[in-house]
Amino acid sequence: MRDMLQNIGLWAVAAMLVIISPAAALEPPVFDFNIVQGMEREVVIPLLDVTQPLGTCSDNVEHDEIRITISNIREIKGYIRISLYGSEKKEWLAKGKKLVRFDVQVTGRQMVVCMPLPRGPGVYSLGMFHDEDANRKFAYFSEGFGVSNNAKRGFFKQPPFKKTRFETQSGRNDLMVQMRY
Repeated sequence: MRDMLQNIGLWAVAAMLVIISPAAALEPPVFDFNIVQGMEREVVIPLLDVTQPLGTCSDNVEHDEIRITISNIREIKGYIRISLYGSEKKEWLAKGKKLVRFDVQVTGRQMVVCMPLPRGPGVYSLGMFHDEDANRKFAYFSEGFGVSNNAKRGFFKQPPFKKTRFETQSGRNDLMVQMRY
């Protein structure tokens, strides 16, 4: 009987080693590179920590980035689609002109998201919308939006570039955006 229990004990230890093997523990979570889009995608991807959810801010800033505090999120569901644009007025909200776009899962009514600056310090503008139904499309009359400097939009008009532009320095730059519904 004692030999049988020792054998069972060895099998249990072996099974536990398989379950918590160091090789399995060191593998990073799967990172979906397809959710990073934009003209500067190839510049930004190497700057991301693929072991963390997209948009996670690290304590050690090794590149130029913006830390965006997003407030007034109506529902904790869906995604926030964040698009970063360059310094040219003609690029602001123009199709195919975004530098970087992230889709970040909503985790609270206020969130902090970090995004690398692909062109380093300079002038940028930022727009986002709350894709509550997670269909990757903006429903103008029902889903929220936000822009840098919390610029207001006109009736059926986008906020003007001159009111959304902001200048960044080297390192981490803080930006606050309030969602509007």
